[in-house]
Amino acid sequence: CKPVEGDRCAFGELDAPLGLELIGDSHAQHYVAALDPLLKERHLRGEVTTDFRCGILEGLVLEDKRADHCRATRDRELAHVAKNSAPMMISQNWVLYSNDAVSLDGQRASEGGRERPYSLVQKSLERTIQDMSREGRTFLIVGAQITTQPDCAFGISRRLPASLRPAIPFNCNIKTRAHAESEKTQINTMLREVQAELPDRVRLLIPAQCFCEKDCPNVQDGVLLYTDNEHFSVAGSKYIGARANKLLADFLRPKAAIN
Repeated sequence: CKPVEGDRCAFGELDAPLGLELIGDSHAQHYVAALDPLLKERHLRGEVTTDFRCGILEGLVLEDKRADHCRATRDRELAHVAKNSAPMMISQNWVLYSNDAVSLDGQRASEGGRERPYSLVQKSLERTIQDMSREGRTFLIVGAQITTQPDCAFGISRRLPASLRPAIPFNCNIKTRAHAESEKTQINTMLREVQAELPDRVRLLIPAQCFCEKDCPNVQDGVLLYTDNEHFSVAGSKYIGARANKLLADFLRPKAAIN
């Protein structure tokens, strides 16, 4: 993508009208390569602002040493996207934002309470969608990311161009689709509840359902689909973009064509 105003980055057809707001942490950024060709086909521009471990949702912040920085990033980004009605895609590393790690409007979850582990992020997400809904805006929420098995080692050498990369085979165990789905059940169930509350505005993309068949690949045609254990490479982003093409294409249709 190409840096534009502030910390934002543009992709798709850069001089075209704004057709997509992509918000979230680094798990949003790795969908740029998936979306870029779809936007170019439709003569639309997408924009993204992401920040490592910074959730871009109303009132929510991960309570760590970067909390103040992330609050500023969150508030600046939400103020920007509130100025338009372009479709919004939300992708976060949801597993980070459990109740024991975040605050909502400065309040932590009550200790020993009966709240489910992702209830604060659910409240924040629902509020974000409500607050950002205007002029028929639609939302696409991306579910929990598929992570590779722990034995998959990603060194710096793996990111080098092929001509410079050491000839070391990439050996790591494949995760099954059943495993990928089962280990993130709580998160994806929570996101399905958000969609069910707002079915006319919200669609859901579950990565394991698009990326995996029986198994979830790490390599395709000799190219790594990940840059580390949890982020897609450009090749991985294009791979899931192709497999989720219908869902993404339907989401990016002109408003008049969305039913």
